[in-house]
Amino acid sequence: MGSASIRPDLVVPNKPLITVKTNADLNREDEEAALRHADERAALPEVAGLSAFVQQAYLDAEQNRERANVDTRIESARRVINSEYEPGDLAEIEKQGGSTTFFNITDTKVSTADAWLNEVLQPVQGKPWSIRPTPVPSLPPELMEQAIEETFAAFSEELGSDGEGIDVASFQAFAMEQFDSLLQTVLDSARRRTRNMEKFIEDQLAEGDFSDVLTQFIQALAEELFACIKGPILRSQKRLRWNERTGSVEVKDVLVPFFYNVESINLFPSPTARTLQDGYLCEVGYIDPTSLGAMKGVDGWDGEAIEAVLHEFSEANGASRDEFGVDHTRATMQELQDHDPHKDDFHAAAIRFVEYWGPIQRKFVLEAGFPKDTYSDDGKSLNDYDEMQIVKIGRHIVKASRNPDPKGRRPYHGTSYQNKSGTIWGKSISEKMGDVQRSVGAALRHLQNNMALASGPQVALDISTLDPGDTERQVFPGKIWQYNGNGSRPGSKPVDFFQPNPMVGPVLEFAEYMQQQADDRTLIPRFAHGNENVGGAGETASGLNMLMTAAAKGIRKVIKSVDKDVIRPVIHMLYDWNLLYADEPSIKADCEVIPMGIVAELVREQNQTRIGEFLQATLNDTDMQIIGMEGRRELLEKAAERFGVDASKVIPDEDELRKRVADNLAMQEQQIAEERAAEVELANQKGSPK
Repeated sequence: MGSASIRPDLVVPNKPLITVKTNADLNREDEEAALRHADERAALPEVAGLSAFVQQAYLDAEQNRERANVDTRIESARRVINSEYEPGDLAEIEKQGGSTTFFNITDTKVSTADAWLNEVLQPVQGKPWSIRPTPVPSLPPELMEQAIEETFAAFSEELGSDGEGIDVASFQAFAMEQFDSLLQTVLDSARRRTRNMEKFIEDQLAEGDFSDVLTQFIQALAEELFACIKGPILRSQKRLRWNERTGSVEVKDVLVPFFYNVESINLFPSPTARTLQDGYLCEVGYIDPTSLGAMKGVDGWDGEAIEAVLHEFSEANGASRDEFGVDHTRATMQELQDHDPHKDDFHAAAIRFVEYWGPIQRKFVLEAGFPKDTYSDDGKSLNDYDEMQIVKIGRHIVKASRNPDPKGRRPYHGTSYQNKSGTIWGKSISEKMGDVQRSVGAALRHLQNNMALASGPQVALDISTLDPGDTERQVFPGKIWQYNGNGSRPGSKPVDFFQPNPMVGPVLEFAEYMQQQADDRTLIPRFAHGNENVGGAGETASGLNMLMTAAAKGIRKVIKSVDKDVIRPVIHMLYDWNLLYADEPSIKADCEVIPMGIVAELVREQNQTRIGEFLQATLNDTDMQIIGMEGRRELLEKAAERFGVDASKVIPDEDELRKRVADNLAMQEQQIAEERAAEVELANQKGSPK
């Protein structure tokens, strides 16, 4: 709407009958009203109390981390990876003089662990996980009732009015046969649907960039005290979808599970937490204004609070300037720095937030003005606690919603290279070999200084014998030394040369010993990263294989932690979400799915080779007489399962096998009888006695 047209003769000077406003004026007034409402709401005691609750939880977690010296440990680990000394150590080294070179042997161990873990966790072919149904899936009640009705219907004709004529044994056998048939049908359906679910989850992981996130996680696991993956977090994204009905491509908004790496420096677990699922958890992060603005209108997010945050952010960065570059806002950056307690929440390109995950009393959230539909009508009282997600920016609560996971699990999964009981903060590789790194570094620095001294002769000069006019102290070929002989002692030399002894052997021997200690501390031997100077058992192929097998035990423990604490929980959360919300009936099975993690996959690969060798070794007449057909069937079934083949499709069950064996024996006996009869008939024709 533009400016309204007004008759000049109806207008009294300085007293207009109507106020003319443009759309821009109206929009500005609406925005100002919304900002005032957001400010008033943020100032309410209930909202301020919820904000203060989150802030206090974060401060408590931060203080606990400081008491545990976690920040210092994180920074120290990062310095080692970057080949940097601790500030105090560097000052002492410079004070002594000489070499300041940082001989980084930790980085080699970290790179080897990174490569080793990537090779196992992200194989070139296949994936490090799978899912399978329980061995005996539970039958739904409706199927049980159906089986009972069908069983009785089959015998209804045999039932007389007096109940006579019933063969109880036959009835029981028929009922068991019906039950086994139904159970096999359910199991086949569960296997088929589980395979579909596995492919569906694989597609979700690909769309959510899980492979790239896992690569970054592995690097952090090798370098940091703690590595963490956040996800699945559902985000709406535009995707191209083919419409079979119209025969065209359509753009649709679909929910896609995404994954992110959370740096250990940004994680603040509660003081009593032993895992990321205990107590509460705070994450500190940064979001750009565009992404935050896109959250307006999304369920759980407060649009007015977001608008207020964006307004304060623009003021803090001097965005409200006129065409002459003059800032007319009252809240300048300097004022914010002087008076705003949340000054650190605003930066030039991003907005700092605190994300809280943990239990909060229901009435506390509702009193803060959040809608009642935040909670479902589940019969709980307002005094009950729920797992909540609260996002706080400055003094504003921009999001308050229940944990979307049906089991209340937080979307945080992490572990350490070496876990420690009672805390989430484990040990990094750099910590495990910290004393070795310092010792090797000191030894090689001293060796470098020693080699500098030993690279040329040292000169001893008796200055009492020198000519006072000779002030040249440099040594060069053809130099003439002038001295007057005064004060010289008999047999003494006015100039003497001597060579400092190089200490290469002892120092390198010490450094070699310390590097062996690094192998033991980290369980990452030097031959794992290509060092040929192994010695001992490593000088032969079989001995090196034994060493590699022993070394792999240490890395398997790390892999097991990743499997238990990261891979399995991620797959389980995706499976549960798909079971509840995915619009794909072919992936939903009436059974509990068990995620098979990395360790199970490694064991399965090893067993595949061993079972194949065992099958080949027993494929002879002597062994077949011992194990028989039933034993051979058992081996083939286990081999098919290890290879991921549905054994029921290619291998007969025990009853069918017995039937086949019996039929074969009958055919052989019949063939033998026919051959004997033919021989007898032939003998009779020749006149031979019977």
